[in-house]
Amino acid sequence: MRKIKLIARLILLCTVCIIVVYTSNNLYQTLFNVDKFEICHNGHISITSCEMISTTLADTFQSLSFHGISQKIKNSFPFIKNISCAQLPTKELIITLEPYEPLYVINNDLILIESGNIVSKNMYDEIVYKELVNITYEQPLHTSVNKSCFTCLNSLNRSIFDAYDLTWTDDNEILLIDKKHRRFAIYTDMHSLEDLQKINHCSSLKTKITETKEFSLEKRKIWFADIRFDNQIVIFSRGGRGHGYAT
Repeated sequence: MRKIKLIARLILLCTVCIIVVYTSNNLYQTLFNVDKFEICHNGHISITSCEMISTTLADTFQSLSFHGISQKIKNSFPFIKNISCAQLPTKELIITLEPYEPLYVINNDLILIESGNIVSKNMYDEIVYKELVNITYEQPLHTSVNKSCFTCLNSLNRSIFDAYDLTWTDDNEILLIDKKHRRFAIYTDMHSLEDLQKINHCSSLKTKITETKEFSLEKRKIWFADIRFDNQIVIFSRGGRGHGYAT
């Protein structure tokens, strides 16, 4: 008799569990099932990006959790920093995207973002990247610039770019090309690049050079100021002798 009661209780318990699971599943489908989704953002993301993200989610958004949707977007589009999902009573899912801040344009076609990654310029709206400084980067590019370059550029005084275009060959060879006098440039490295006093001193040396007869006559000659030395700046031209100036 006790055995029969025990079996009956087990059957009842199993029946209750089945009912709870079935009811919970129906309730979940009712509350969280969505028929469509909409991408929202702060205006920094391009129309092309939104279309690509929508295409990526089109076949799977109904079967993914909110976390799953966020992970899929971040894995496919690394320029997206934060994602929030909200379901409306109309069974529409609102996906709000926040991109990483863009820092620089790289080689005219890519963007260096605050995470250190580089992405296609087309991921951002033109109004965003057209105001960014372009950096010429001569090392192989994959998904990011090297760590030391990112650290240096991220802390660099942006006033440098008012007067110079920057070419990064490697950590020990960086070229600042004068925007007004393209025949004058500064050789530096990642450490001296932060020495504004030396860079500003180069401006007065440039004035001396541009006033010389040699500068006026030899139109193709480019003059360089090398600030990678301790306590001096070396001025030279291709094929010419250098002259050191104390700093």
